[in-house]
Order: sequence, then C-alpha cells, then structure tokens
Amino acid sequence: MDKAGLYCLRLDYVPVESTSTVNVERVLYVNGKVPFKEARNLVMTKKWANEYTENKDGKLRFEVDQNGNEIRPDNNVVYDWQTFVLRDYNGFYNEPLAIYLEEGENTISLEGSRHSAVFADVELFSYEAPKSYDDVMAEYEKKGYKNAEGSFTIDGETP
Repeated sequence: MDKAGLYCLRLDYVPVESTSTVNVERVLYVNGKVPFKEARNLVMTKKWANEYTENKDGKLRFEVDQNGNEIRPDNNVVYDWQTFVLRDYNGFYNEPLAIYLEEGENTISLEGSRHSAVFADVELFSYEAPKSYDDVMAEYEKKGYKNAEGSFTIDGETP
C-alpha cells in the first residue's frame, strides 16, 4: 500500500455448481489475523431465479392446480458472477466495513467455511459516504427537477 489507512474490499465471485443451497461463507484474514468480529462470517449470497411456465404466446405464467389456484414456482440457483463488498451480514452497519492496512505489503486471505466459489477482480477502495437527502434535494431544486405527476400500475400477480 502506498499509504496506511482504512480500505474497503470488493471482489467478484461465482459459486461452484452443486446441489447445495447454502451461501458462500468465508473468514477474512489481514496479515494473518481476523481484523474484527464481523470478518469471521462473510456471507456471499447465491442468486436465485423462479422457474415459470411459458404460454403459447411466449408470456410467462404460474402453473395452476386442479382447483385453479396458482402454484408457487420452483427456484433454481443462477450460477452467475456477482460482486461482493465487505459488509456486515447482520445489517448492523449500513456502510461497507473497512480494514486497516499498513503502508507497504499486506496479506489478505479468505478461508473457506461454507460452499466452494471462484473469485476474481479483488479491489481495495476508499469509501465515500453518499450525499445527504437534503443535499440531493437542494441539487435537484437547483437543476429545476419537478415531482412526477400521474400514476402507473405494475401487475404484481403474474411473472
């Protein structure tokens, strides 16, 4: 590292195909030590997709039982690359977790605790907090943005 300080960690991963439904879990080590409690349980979730039936016209639909009731579709894991940012899985902290790195060489390692995965594109970055609501509203007013008018409907009952 060019400069000692707090850095956030971002990496790309894809779970290895299997019949297991558990998430990918890792323990983070920085220079041979777990830097804080939350680093003992890094959870990288799997992507899931519903398996719908296709109509003759190509639209997706729910299966129905003999009484005409819609049946919940099966879910399947989608083995696709995802990005993970070092965060508190329990949700106690909104911002990404930061690790302290010394100037010079540091060693970051992940120990597998649950499910296999392939990792790529590891990146360290400095976190910048988003603008406050008041600052964004002031910026929008300055640009002349107006509230939207009218309404629209989204059908939440069919795929």
